Amino acid sequence: MLSYLLFGWIGGLVMFLTQSHPEVKFHAAQSIITFGGLTVISILLTAIPFTWVISPFLSLLGFVLWILLSIKGYNLEHFKLPVIGDYAEQMSGYQQATA
Repeated sequence: MLSYLLFGWIGGLVMFLTQSHPEVKFHAAQSIITFGGLTVISILLTAIPFTWVISPFLSLLGFVLWILLSIKGYNLEHFKLPVIGDYAEQMSGYQQATA
C-alpha cells in the first residue's frame, strides 16, 4: 500500500529498492510505471495548447487508480493493470506460484 500512497511513483521507487517480498516489489513496480507515466503525460500536456480539456480527466483517472491500487496493495492482492501489469511483473521478477 505504501508503494501507492507515498507520492505515487516516488513511493513505488522507495519500496522497490528497499523491499524483497515479491508481491510488494510487483506493486512498487506497477506504481512506478503507472504514476510515473501519468506524471510524464501531464508534463507533456502542459506544452500542448488546448489540452486543459484533458487534464481534469487525467487527474480523475490518477485519483481512481490511486485509491483502487492502494486497496489492492494493502491486501497484497495481485491485481494487474492491463499492459502495465505485465511490465511490472517483468520489472519486479514476479513469479506466480503454480498450483
